[in-house]
Amino acid sequence: MSYWKLVPKSVSSGAAGTDFATTLNGIISGSITATSGLSTTYWETGQCYTIGTAPTSGMYTAGTVSSATSGSSSTWYNDISNLYKYHYAKNQVSGYDPYVRIRQRMDNTYKWRWRMWSSANTNGLPVNSINYHWPYSNTYGKMGNYPYPISYCNEMHMIINDTTLMIWAKYGTNDTATDVGVFHVNDLEFMSDVDSYYHSASDLYCPTICHWAFTDNKLLVTNADLSTANSVWYGAAMNSYFQTNGLFKAQASNGDSESANTAYGESQLGDNKQGLFPETRIKIMNMQNASGAVYPLLPIHHRGHHNRDDTTEDGNVRAMGARWMNAYRTTDNLNTGDRIKVGSNYYRVFRVTGTATNALADAEDRACFAFPENNVAY
Repeated sequence: MSYWKLVPKSVSSGAAGTDFATTLNGIISGSITATSGLSTTYWETGQCYTIGTAPTSGMYTAGTVSSATSGSSSTWYNDISNLYKYHYAKNQVSGYDPYVRIRQRMDNTYKWRWRMWSSANTNGLPVNSINYHWPYSNTYGKMGNYPYPISYCNEMHMIINDTTLMIWAKYGTNDTATDVGVFHVNDLEFMSDVDSYYHSASDLYCPTICHWAFTDNKLLVTNADLSTANSVWYGAAMNSYFQTNGLFKAQASNGDSESANTAYGESQLGDNKQGLFPETRIKIMNMQNASGAVYPLLPIHHRGHHNRDDTTEDGNVRAMGARWMNAYRTTDNLNTGDRIKVGSNYYRVFRVTGTATNALADAEDRACFAFPENNVAY
């Protein structure tokens, strides 16, 4: 199914960690298609919910779930590996079959993380350091050591379709003290004359974006600023891309700073950096008709280096712009899991980060993303 709401039970153990990984692996790869496939030991099945049509067969391949009873954050365990997401345009051109790897890892205290890797299992996003977990932010890193295990995860929402994997998780029951993490993988629109050429030049090239966010407290509270120390982090990047001079650019360093993360970084500004449009700082408001509120769907676009201020470097940049397929900004300040109808189609809303200000930590509005409830095949 395309949309899932999951409510895990407060259980911390090796068995719980393995079930957590196995369940999410099964949902993403399609072997679990209903709440009846969830363990009543580890999930509040009566509060879990799924709806929508499933991705096209073959867009995701099942990963391998490993587990252990001992270890540390340097060795990781309860690990999903070899979970592949193919680009939605697979086989639209002969030989075109790019994919990314999606990996979930958990340490011996059941702190967990998600990352997107290249097909060669390189250039993981976000950040390379194995000491970082998801979702959390601290002074040492933008995906830092989360102090609580998976048993503190109160609720998850997911979208799984041909173009998009969106995972949203909250830690806490009090909205004023609830941390929210987002891990989002989204295909860019297929440009056959460009993407097929790039993929033939390097099979590591896959026009897929990794998009992530973390908000420490208050994301679920509208009209409250997010100015807690180290409270917000936001980024979007590709594992690799081709520069305008034809050279292949891999993500050699995925550190915390914008300069280290060359394919976009953490900034929502940066006019000469890669980013997305509508920009994070732009507020989106609803419209009206005789029946009430009308929710806009603004397609999100990847924005390359289109505002370079140094013409001598023009050959060293990625100039491409492309649409994030099936991903939209919609009316701000809706809530995660809200269902909106646009035309004859239904969409699910995810509250992702602050908006309507140049500084995310000062934001009092909340940027909402929307995804179709049913799979859209191309």
